[in-house]
Amino acid sequence: LHRFTIAAIAAPEGLLTPGTTGFSAIVPREALATMIGEKGRVSEIYIKTSNPADIEPTLTALSQQYSRYKVDKTITESELREFTDVIRMPFMLMLILVCLISIFVIYTAFKVIIMERMPVMGTFRSVGATRAITNRILLAESTIYGVIGGILGCALGIGILYLMTYSLSNNPWNVAPPDVQLTYNPLYLGISLAGAVILSVLSSLIPVTKVFRTPLRDIILNTYDNQGGSQKNKTMPALILLVLTFASPPLVPGQTAGILSIGGLTIGTLAIVWLIPPVTEIFVRVYEKIVPYLFGNEGILAIKNIRNNREMLNNITLLTIGLASLLLINTISFSVGRVITDVYQDFKFDVWVYHPQIDRSLESQIRSVPGVTSSLAVYEMNQVEIAGSTEKIGSVYGIDGNRMLDYFDFRLQGDVEHTLQQYSSGRTIIPTTFLKDKLNLNIGDMLTLKTETGEKDYRIVGFAGTIMNNGNIVLIPAKFVKSDWQQRYYTYMWLKTDADPAVASQSVKDKYLRDNVFSITRNELEETNSQSNNQMFVLLQGFSLVTMLIGIFGVFNNFVVSVLTRKRALAVFRSIGMSQRQMVKVLLVEALAGGLIAGVTGSLGGGFFLVQAGYALFAMNLPIGIIYSPLLFIETVVAGAIIALFASLGPSRQTARLEIVKELKYE
Repeated sequence: LHRFTIAAIAAPEGLLTPGTTGFSAIVPREALATMIGEKGRVSEIYIKTSNPADIEPTLTALSQQYSRYKVDKTITESELREFTDVIRMPFMLMLILVCLISIFVIYTAFKVIIMERMPVMGTFRSVGATRAITNRILLAESTIYGVIGGILGCALGIGILYLMTYSLSNNPWNVAPPDVQLTYNPLYLGISLAGAVILSVLSSLIPVTKVFRTPLRDIILNTYDNQGGSQKNKTMPALILLVLTFASPPLVPGQTAGILSIGGLTIGTLAIVWLIPPVTEIFVRVYEKIVPYLFGNEGILAIKNIRNNREMLNNITLLTIGLASLLLINTISFSVGRVITDVYQDFKFDVWVYHPQIDRSLESQIRSVPGVTSSLAVYEMNQVEIAGSTEKIGSVYGIDGNRMLDYFDFRLQGDVEHTLQQYSSGRTIIPTTFLKDKLNLNIGDMLTLKTETGEKDYRIVGFAGTIMNNGNIVLIPAKFVKSDWQQRYYTYMWLKTDADPAVASQSVKDKYLRDNVFSITRNELEETNSQSNNQMFVLLQGFSLVTMLIGIFGVFNNFVVSVLTRKRALAVFRSIGMSQRQMVKVLLVEALAGGLIAGVTGSLGGGFFLVQAGYALFAMNLPIGIIYSPLLFIETVVAGAIIALFASLGPSRQTARLEIVKELKYE
């Protein structure tokens, strides 16, 4: 035993972040070398170049000069990309959806603005202003909105980034709040500001061109309408695009399929938007058979108003994208939670124990701890390189094939007994099904790994369906891991107990208090993993709710536009005896019917998003099986109806202030 004097307390970050194998501390190098009998020697050397451009030449030179040693970057670009993609890619997907919805919202907002400004534009045109001048005024207004929105968005974005960084850096080992240090590039702020202006201007072009094409006489007499001519039927192109986006990813390798799926999300969203008019027409025909029995004549009138109503189609489109994105995030979150539960149900042991010097003798001693009934010692090698490839295996488990299924159900594929016999017959290996698909492996192939004693060939005898460590693991007989990696001690042990696992775990800690032992129960492992995943999904769910909120604003705008463009028609209905209550009923039935359509199309769109997301997750080394929960799809349909109803309440109340004579007068 050696006694140390505590010189200072450091934050549990970086090299000192506690892991599953215990806690870390910094001690003088010379003192530690003397204690372990390695005076004058080191186990690792960290090198820093004076010029970043010299990293690769220095790496090559050192590798050639010290061929017996492993020379590598502290962290490679591929490893950094793999770590950051897990966070970056989901937010990029959400960004695409937010931008698509923002375009619709800005478009509908400008329609409201221009509908209210039509009399002013008519006055300008009547006193000599040309169409070009009025267009420039409106485009300048949209540019100003874009600049203001961009500045406010950048300021709000920085605040949100601080909250995200604070949440992701929150450390369960540190009771003090994390020291958030956010670094952002002014270039990205400029891109965001420019993007806001471009989005605002482009989204306002269609409403502005409406003013350009409207004759002055129609503006003055208020005889223009907002329905427009018939649009081209895009059903067939939409179906072709959907078939291509569904069929393409399975035909290409895993990583390429992930890239295609990200593009497929954008193309598929466009196809879904194109399919909304024919789907709406189908629902209208069904409604015409049902609605009269539920809502009477007002229901019939409401359903007829939906057909070919551009504002209603825009509402359905906005709600579809918003609901689909919400369903996407909630389903993935639900699937991850279920996967975590399934993984930990595969654990047949009760306590996981780390000790720096686990051998047969220590294993026997730990089995004598009260409550412990049996144990299995395991070797684990991390980030093992595959010869002739840039890929790395996350974890290599050296484990006894005769006993491993008693402690962990690795979900071996095919004939389990035959696989285990082959596994114990020589230098063999069992990769996961994830690695099988990723590396295109087959039973009987040879997989060459770089070990401490050189490159070693292992024969593939089967595959495991587990997604432990995101499925990036392989199983190798313990004796070959011991010899090939020159391991003197096991990495950790799995224990079974006949009492409370927490009590047995604490007993192990108490018995080996001075030996840097680390012990944790299966339930504690599951809870820690769940908390880590929840940090990410809370942020993503927040983004999906923001997307939905943006969509609700767009739906509200569309209802306002619908009321403004139908003032004359609504006044006619009032003049022939329709009551205020009947008018509100018509508008609410319209909203309910449109919301149900959006709920159904949002569920179908969310299903499409989930299929594409499965390939994207695979490309990010996250082989999560998507679980399609019927309850979440039903909730999506109900949410569409409720959101549409609430969004229509405000515009419906505006009809109470309708001036019948003013709206009916022609000249």
